[in-house]
Amino acid sequence: MRRSLAVLFFLALLAPAPAQTWSDVGLYRQLMADQPESTQALETILRDPQAISAITLFTAAGVAHRAQRVEDAGFLLSIARLRAAFDEKMFPPTSRGGDSPLTLLAALSQQVGDAVSPALASDPQLMRRALNRIKAWQPTAPAGYAPGWKFKKRGAEKSAQATLADERAQLVRQLDEFCTLLEDPDYFAAFKIGQAYNLSPDGAGPTKDAYDHAMKTMARIEKQKGLHGAAAMAQR
Repeated sequence: MRRSLAVLFFLALLAPAPAQTWSDVGLYRQLMADQPESTQALETILRDPQAISAITLFTAAGVAHRAQRVEDAGFLLSIARLRAAFDEKMFPPTSRGGDSPLTLLAALSQQVGDAVSPALASDPQLMRRALNRIKAWQPTAPAGYAPGWKFKKRGAEKSAQATLADERAQLVRQLDEFCTLLEDPDYFAAFKIGQAYNLSPDGAGPTKDAYDHAMKTMARIEKQKGLHGAAAMAQR
């Protein structure tokens, strides 16, 4: 719960300035409000997430995580990342470097992902359902849509769709491989030990020996299946 509250506090600090063009700022403000307003905004977004900006989708993922809606949080986090990539091509921002809105979105992606991803990985069935929703999601940019930053003119939709296709293919491949591994009982048991070791403060979780054994088990199964998972990522 503390992590959920920290995510929402972080989101509040990084809210775009009012001067920026932002078509769904009203939904964002509802998400940052108390119950039941935040839940109502979340439901509105989930009913029709195609024309929602990346920052609002990231915020919705944080709200879903706080409500322990793991599948919804994982779905929203992933499409927020895809939306950011799509909008970067469709609405090239005028600001660059540290002032670029993409820097903000990268920070949001990291902060929300650190909270949402461990919960999603703890339930392979929910991850699989979220993955199917990610495959089906398709962003739109109707008249009046604005991404949350200044841009000179709309880019080519064909180029934006090509970027989206590449980003989605990579994301789906990674999630599908990881989900397939987690659906293996031995791999999942080892993963839970590794996760508990990494998330437990002050050595309160599994021992280092248990962690090392779990990592070897995961590495062995990944090699057998020819899939990229947690053990391979830990070796980077």
